[in-house]
Amino acid sequence: MTKVWDYKNLYNARNKAIIAMLFETSIKNLEVYNLRVNDVRDTVIKVLGKGNKERYLPMNPALKKVLILIIDQ
Repeated sequence: MTKVWDYKNLYNARNKAIIAMLFETSIKNLEVYNLRVNDVRDTVIKVLGKGNKERYLPMNPALKKVLILIIDQ
């Protein structure tokens, strides 16, 4: 899915990364909104859900690559 995307500008890459996270990790909209750079780990994303419960969602290498591109800019 992420192979066909164009990452020429930061906003395009960010929007597509959000869509990929929603699709691939089943993360909720509010959880995406509350994500911080520190929440993205090596192979997982730390999410704070209802009742301040932490969950760790696995991410595939393609999503990791996109998030690294965005974080580095």
